[in-house]
Amino acid sequence: MSAQSTNPHTTLHRAAERTAVLVRTYASRQDWNAANDAQAAAHHVLRRTLISYICLVRKSWEDDRPSASLEHLPPKALERILHYLPLRSRLSLSNTCRHVRASMLAMAQLWSKVRMGPTPQVLYVHGTLDAARMPRQALWLGVRNLLRRGTVLPTRLSASFDPLCLRDASTMACLRSFLHDTTTVRLQPYTAEPVPLWIDPDVHYDGMGPPSSDAWSLFTTGLSTPAPRLESLEIIIPKSPTKTSWEDTMPLLLSGTTLGGTPGQLRSCHLNGVTLTGVLVSFSALTTFDYQPNPDTLSIEAILCILHDMPCLETLGLNASFKFEEAAEAVLESTSPIVHQHLARIALAVSRQRPMRGLPDNLAAVVAFFRIVCAKPDVAIVMDVRMGTDGPTFSSRYSLPKGFIDFPEEFVLGHRLTILRETNLTILACHRSMIRAAMPTNTMSFGNIVRLVIGEFRRPEVTVLSGNVPRLRSLCITLVTTVEPPATYRPHEEPNLFTSAALQPALDCPALEDVELAGESPLGFPFTLKCVISLADVCHFVRTGLRFAAPRLRTLALSGVSATTDPDPVAAFLAFQQLADDVSLREATSPEMRRLETLHDQRNFGRVWAPSHVFATKPLVDSRATDRFYALGWL
Repeated sequence: MSAQSTNPHTTLHRAAERTAVLVRTYASRQDWNAANDAQAAAHHVLRRTLISYICLVRKSWEDDRPSASLEHLPPKALERILHYLPLRSRLSLSNTCRHVRASMLAMAQLWSKVRMGPTPQVLYVHGTLDAARMPRQALWLGVRNLLRRGTVLPTRLSASFDPLCLRDASTMACLRSFLHDTTTVRLQPYTAEPVPLWIDPDVHYDGMGPPSSDAWSLFTTGLSTPAPRLESLEIIIPKSPTKTSWEDTMPLLLSGTTLGGTPGQLRSCHLNGVTLTGVLVSFSALTTFDYQPNPDTLSIEAILCILHDMPCLETLGLNASFKFEEAAEAVLESTSPIVHQHLARIALAVSRQRPMRGLPDNLAAVVAFFRIVCAKPDVAIVMDVRMGTDGPTFSSRYSLPKGFIDFPEEFVLGHRLTILRETNLTILACHRSMIRAAMPTNTMSFGNIVRLVIGEFRRPEVTVLSGNVPRLRSLCITLVTTVEPPATYRPHEEPNLFTSAALQPALDCPALEDVELAGESPLGFPFTLKCVISLADVCHFVRTGLRFAAPRLRTLALSGVSATTDPDPVAAFLAFQQLADDVSLREATSPEMRRLETLHDQRNFGRVWAPSHVFATKPLVDSRATDRFYALGWL
């Protein structure tokens, strides 16, 4: 054994010689059984010697190189790596050794955001969402222990559950602990509803619908605990998967004992599917409030109560059917008007729970009402009339009420949505045309437009603006990919901005200074497609498709373009440079495209949408790709 461990080369040599001698000896005697036994014994010695030799080489190699253990990683690098692990993997890794566990427990960021429970947008196997099985008591206790690891930082919790599980005293205690100790809480109480399969009505799945009366009573009981650290509260009631609206469901009321009747640190609140009753003292210090009532009708009196009970409010978002029986001015004259001192941003979304033909006629009265009750003259109002998630995406033709927006300053005619913006009023609509609805009535003047964004396939609609936009200074045209992947967008494969420019008259805009051609991905495609264009086509379009007074533009930018297709790229780029004082060509998506895509995705693809999200300058935590809760699931 000492020879094997100290000099494996000598041992291998001797074992090979001994094997040869034994095999020759027994073979000469024709004792083949003994020869086979000797050969097997020699093979065993060789195998043991080789294993010993490999272990020695490996040990010497590991001694010479630096260790790759997690213990030697810098804490910042380790935290960056662990950030990409799912929450369950983090839990498993924290139980491997003492050093790793101590390091991970010191990283509060890993445990500060937890999401538990099922997803409302998903159907489950029948019986999976049974209140007796989901969620278990162990999950609530485990989530509470996890959040306590991250108490150094603001903690966030998103929980969907059947409130009937709160019959258990320990589960009710966990819910109250969440409200008492957590900074941001999103609660989605539900009751499981059977959903028949459309191809076979006898087969059912489980969907998440509004909680029953008994479940809601338990939920409000747990919600009555004081929450001194709570800064943001969201209560989202899922819509019934078998009903198109909340009209036939029981109203879910919040009482004055919510959060113990004390405001604490609560500054942001989002209620969806809940109805406010009476005075809620816990909401008196709110600065941001989003509200979608159940039922979805809001009167002037209800809005006045909200403004009266929330004097510190700065941002208000309402998603409802505004039932104003008469003009706002007449109603305010008959009541004691409330002038709100701090309200600066108002987002109004027209509810689409019922089929409607066109827009409501009282939108102008709604806007006039808020301009009267707000003390700030520059209050920003956004009216969202898109279908969104409340109804079919493409179902209505709408024309704006007379006198609603008379002098727009920004016009966006994109492939995803339409935007009209006046000084302090913005209209968000789907991508249906609004120009032809406005022009024949002669109620809207485009003489004040300074910025215009159009999709290339909506270029023919803009011809009615030619000569009517004397102040237009900025023009952005979005290029969309129309061919199947993995092919790229090429100017001459499909009718597009460049091939159709010769068929359309030039856009007359004498004050034009800035032009941008921005590539974007098509609606409905989950992947990014490349945009490849020709600089020669761009030069031809600028010279023949646009008519402006200056000898050349101030800026000309191409964004979202991955490559150019020109036989002589140098000559094409030199000609491109002559079009403007400052030219740029980049592959990155332009900020304008990101802004439009964010506005579209917030309402159509976000896990939780709120009207006030339109004021966000960056993608929110509730958008499709940036839900900042680490999913734990359920046990």
